[in-house]
This record gives sequence, structure tokens and C-alpha cells, in this order.
Amino acid sequence: MPACAWSASVNERTPLSTSMGEMSADSSTRPPSAESEDRGEQGRVLDTRKLTLLIGCVLAGIAIGLFILAISFKRIPTDLQRLGVLIQSLKDGHPRPELVVFGNSVVMSGIDAEQLARSLPTVSIGWNCASTGQTETEAFLLSQEMPDTVRLAIYGLQIRPGEEEQPLHPQKYNTLFMYGFRPTQETRAELISIFGSSVEDVLNRSELGQIFDSRWALRQFIDTFSRRLLRPDLSLDRATFDLFHPQTYSKRIDEETTAKLIRKRNLAYTEDPPALAYGTVALSMTLAKKLRSRGVLPVFFFPPIHPSYRE
Repeated sequence: MPACAWSASVNERTPLSTSMGEMSADSSTRPPSAESEDRGEQGRVLDTRKLTLLIGCVLAGIAIGLFILAISFKRIPTDLQRLGVLIQSLKDGHPRPELVVFGNSVVMSGIDAEQLARSLPTVSIGWNCASTGQTETEAFLLSQEMPDTVRLAIYGLQIRPGEEEQPLHPQKYNTLFMYGFRPTQETRAELISIFGSSVEDVLNRSELGQIFDSRWALRQFIDTFSRRLLRPDLSLDRATFDLFHPQTYSKRIDEETTAKLIRKRNLAYTEDPPALAYGTVALSMTLAKKLRSRGVLPVFFFPPIHPSYRE
């Protein structure tokens, strides 16, 4: 190549070389570590935003779930649905009763409140407000919602083994709460004075905590629905909604099964003799005083027990 051509070629490339050199010089003024820090900072900001968004979505999902649970609880069939029926009936039911009966499943099966009302000269309408496993504490709470028309209140008391059971089951109180029941300050104070912290802890559960605890109803829905399909002879609708004689049995229990149940009960009573618990006595006395002050006659009775272990 001629020298002049080579010189021209070099001169033509000089601006490009000079420009690249300037770019290299500019980039060399900013150390690589600074660029890495910038990218790392941007990554951290992005990760923080993603994490905040994720947490927000989770909290929003929980809030929506609790809201749906709160408004749908009353429509979910459960084993404790009758407690809600009783609360709503005592508050808003018509016609209003003049006689109410409280107790467990023995009272549900054994007392026809409609027939009982007809046998009394001063009573025209009677309701059987018993429910499965209903304790004296539950009856005490339900009595708070008793309408002003009631003039006679009947309570079935249970003699249990010496070790007293939990006076207020959290799940049952949760059911009452989700159906709109709220104890008055007087009711709270009376229960706490008799049973102490075991009841106080249940009553002091926050509203949000009660809604969260009510998710048990979703788990029980399938069981309740299946039982209604498999055992139509149990008359579950009647046992849930009937306010007169809610529970009748489709057939008599055979003698062999009855004998086994009696032997089992007698064995339990031998190891842990039955007694009328202090809490039951104190609660009944408190309830009797409250009812009399409202012009209601209280009646307490012991349901019949099998002759084999009556002694």
C-alpha cells in the first residue's frame, strides 16, 4: 500500500479511536463496584416491593375469608346449629312463649313442651329449648335472651361424676357468639365469680378471634351433610329446629345394648362417684334469684335415670 494511502487510512480511523478512548475514559471514572451497588440497591428495592405486595395479598385474602365466614356461618349446617336456632327464636320468635324448658338431649327427648303447656291452666305456649349436651352454663346464657312473656322456666340438672366437666365449652360459646349472642356485663360477672378464669378466658376472646375460631364449621359441614344423607331416620331437621318436642327416636334401643351402656356407666360411677357440682348449685341459685326478680317462676328437676344405677 502507498504511504499516502496508509496515512489517509490512519487519519480516517483516528476519530473512531479517539471516541472509543473518550468512552473508555468516561467509564473508567465510575468504578465497577459502584455499578454493582446500584444494581444491588435496585434489586433490594424490587424485592421489598414484591414482599410488601405478597404480604398485602395474604392479609387481604385472610380478611376476605374472615368476612365471608362471618356472613355465611349461620347458613352452615353443624351439630351445634340448634344453639343458633334457640338464640334467634328467643330474640325474635313469634308467638312468644310463656314457658321454656332447658336441658340436654334427655330433656329434648323426654319433654313435649306443647303438651306440658296445655296441661297448665295459666300457660298457652311452651317451648323446649334443650339442646344436645347442654350444660347449666349454656342454659344460663340462653336465659339472658328469655322474652318478657315467659312466666315459668324449667331446668333439667345433671348429676355427673365427681370431676366436673368444663363449664363453658369454647366451641359452643363460639357458636352462640357467631349467631349474635353477647353476654351482658352482669352475666359475665356472675359467671366469672362462680367459675373463675376457665370461663373468663372464653368470654374475653376478641371478636376477630371468635370469627377466626369459627372455621371449625367449615370442617364439620361435610360430616353433617353426609350424616343427613346416610341416616334419614335420625330426624336431624326436627332435632335442630323444633321448639316443642325436638327429639324422638325411630326405634327402641335393644336390651343387650342397654345393658352394656348401664354396665359402663356403673363402672364409671364406681371409680368416680357422681355428685351435684358446686358450680351447678351456685349457678342455679343465681339464676333463681334473677328469674324471680323478673317475675319468672324457676323450676329445677333431675331427669329420670335407669333403676339399675339409681342407687
